[in-house]
Amino acid sequence: MTTPFGWQPPPALFPGRHFLAPVGRGLRNPALPQITAAPQLTTHAALPAEAEAATLLITDRSGRPVSELPTYGAGAKKLVVVVGQPVELQVHSQPVHPVTDVRWTISGKAVHTATQEPDKCTVTPLNDGHLRAQSIKFHWISATTNTISGTPTVTVSAMVGGLPHSAMLTFEVLSPWASIWVTTSPFAVVDGYMKEGGDPYLALGKKYRAGCQREAAVAIPSWSGEAKLGAGAIGFLQLVRFFGAVENEAGAAYDVQTSFVKVNPFVLDIGDKPSSVLIGTGHETTVTPGQTVNLGTARGNSDSPAQNLAGSRSGVMWNHFKLYLVYRSAIAGSIWITLEKLEWGCTARVKKNAQGVWDAPYDIKLSPPAGEDKKGATSDELPTWDSKSNGDVYEADKAEFDDAWSKIPTDEFPP
Repeated sequence: MTTPFGWQPPPALFPGRHFLAPVGRGLRNPALPQITAAPQLTTHAALPAEAEAATLLITDRSGRPVSELPTYGAGAKKLVVVVGQPVELQVHSQPVHPVTDVRWTISGKAVHTATQEPDKCTVTPLNDGHLRAQSIKFHWISATTNTISGTPTVTVSAMVGGLPHSAMLTFEVLSPWASIWVTTSPFAVVDGYMKEGGDPYLALGKKYRAGCQREAAVAIPSWSGEAKLGAGAIGFLQLVRFFGAVENEAGAAYDVQTSFVKVNPFVLDIGDKPSSVLIGTGHETTVTPGQTVNLGTARGNSDSPAQNLAGSRSGVMWNHFKLYLVYRSAIAGSIWITLEKLEWGCTARVKKNAQGVWDAPYDIKLSPPAGEDKKGATSDELPTWDSKSNGDVYEADKAEFDDAWSKIPTDEFPP
């Protein structure tokens, strides 16, 4: 619409429409603002032909196409990542159009995240909300006995201009090689187990030898394409489900300590050295590409379940352990993942004889058997816990103790 003398109505009166001054007719008023064409919008509703020609583009969080990332193999056309590192992707239309009805499909084992702290570990699976957003974040947790855990894919489908489109990205997920094993020792009643002249203990192992020695070997390959891939940290993490009790000298009364009353009875095992807890203490072992690390038989790599027998005439202990060899990539935002897992356990009872001397422990179950090795197995199970191994302590009469002991799943051994 043009008025005499070249005047044009303000654009606010006609939103979405733009008016140009006439050429060769009327006068342009220099006192009025000159209206120019609106800038090109970055997105618009796609016409059918445009929608048909559009493609979906998968980018990283900053918008870089995956093909431009440093760990993208142009020949193999795979994006190389490490187990546990954060993978953050977005989907766009090219040319740019509104993208709706997004659906991500991720093959292989992955989680949205895992919040791992000394007091609690919670794993958040990928849910429908994560899989229907325009951007997605997750961590692959699969690990195998070689350096590659397969060739998982990420597929995204969406509607562009009312027409369906899809795109797929292939990954190479890398993992260290690992092997763990434990060796156990027999049960014994040890005087002064914790210190000279101290209390007697029903213990797995002897005074100067741990009841369970745990060892591991981890190899970090030198992966081509990116020198830093694989650098990180490794260490042991152990969960335990336990029951222990002693009968008072007077008899018929028991002091019980157990994790069975917890919602999750497998609690983080801190033993007598809280600093040995892996998560959050900085006591991890650093690893670098091209390195093979052996976690040997140092004090931090051993365990000696024990029950204090002071002031009692009988005692019992039952333990089921889950031992994890865990790894966390040095890439920012990575989570701890499991390389190998091993379950071991022990149970035993002991009592004083008529002369007031501790008899040899009995009702013993031990896995692996004393003096034998037990090897772990590749696992992607993430350890979860909501409390530490202090457990709950309560007093029980004989009937209550017998009832509690009868519920212990002693048939779990060997686990």
